[in-house]
Amino acid sequence: MFCVIVPEDLAIDTPLTDAQISKIRKQLSEGGKLDACKLHQNFTGSSLLEAKQFVESLSSVEPGESDIAEDCDEALVGQILDLLESGCKLDAVRLYRDRTGRSLMESKNFIEKLISEFEILEKSKSQSGCVGIILIFVVLGFIVQSML
Repeated sequence: MFCVIVPEDLAIDTPLTDAQISKIRKQLSEGGKLDACKLHQNFTGSSLLEAKQFVESLSSVEPGESDIAEDCDEALVGQILDLLESGCKLDAVRLYRDRTGRSLMESKNFIEKLISEFEILEKSKSQSGCVGIILIFVVLGFIVQSML
């Protein structure tokens, strides 16, 4: 049986069962902090900030110096996290900058902070594979044309 002490300021509308806490802990131990937060949200209907604070309390991770809620609203953070999960870091920076009016540097720093806090792995967008394939087809086209 798990015993989790939840501070009063993090009061949850729907209490978590031991099985739900186990699932959140398991997801967290597998390195999925963001997924653990989403699980918490699904179980309790809590906000992203409440879920993050709860998951951090489970993992003994200290909260960041400034809360996400201070920088922008929760709906925007959700949109940004979706963009980051799909590997669109530049679009996430642009969205944050457009919605908040922050500078490019502030926006980039905020996005990097989110990536770090939610342990999101950045996907490389290497286009060299596509260029290489196109180059091969061009060369093959010249070879075939010279043979005719």
